[in-house]
Amino acid sequence: MIVIYVVVGLLFLSCLAGLLGGDPDEPGADETAGGQSDEAVSDQEATSAGDDQEADESEPDYFAETYPVFEPVEHSGDGDSVIDLPEGVDQAMVTAVYEGSGNFSISALDENNQSTADLLVNTIGSYEGVTALGMFDIAGKPARLEVTADSDWTITIAPLSSAPALPESGSGDGVFRYEGDAATWSVTHDGESNFALSVYTDADFEMPLLINEIGSYDGEAAVVAGPGLVTVNADGSWTITPK
Repeated sequence: MIVIYVVVGLLFLSCLAGLLGGDPDEPGADETAGGQSDEAVSDQEATSAGDDQEADESEPDYFAETYPVFEPVEHSGDGDSVIDLPEGVDQAMVTAVYEGSGNFSISALDENNQSTADLLVNTIGSYEGVTALGMFDIAGKPARLEVTADSDWTITIAPLSSAPALPESGSGDGVFRYEGDAATWSVTHDGESNFALSVYTDADFEMPLLINEIGSYDGEAAVVAGPGLVTVNADGSWTITPK
């Protein structure tokens, strides 16, 4: 009888061990779940890498490819001065602030100190505005700026690619990006001096100057498709509204 009990006990222990140990060749639930988690992480990493690659392959910036790119530089003074442009830069966005009451002008000179016929600013009294340098080089490429002033001024020279998008309204001189379609613009100007609107694109045989008037203005202008650089020269408030 004792022998029977021993045999039955051994069989019971053997079965219990089999149930607890399982099949060593069959993966457990935790291992299977872990494998699925690793695959999910791998898929997420692949998707993220694909998104990064698409971002890297985005369309290039037309303005950065067309005009010189450089670090902005700032100059200041309180009278007449001559400012050298950054090396290799012949086109730029010029932001000027003048706090005097007399004549204030900024003109471009070539490497021989001859005028390039590019008169950026010419006004009486205080001034704050943005102009584009080197958009035409009929008389040579600019190498420096000549400043005429009788009081404090600050001039910042920056790449044209840093210009903001064209707004529908503004005041004074400005330089802007335009990346829209060919359109008709409804344009107004509320000022007393010269008002000029130009658009510079790669279109062949297109005159950049769209409007050139004295005083107030209310009219329309046809513009070709962008991308292009828009310059506004004004002494008052203005609006540009696509129709």
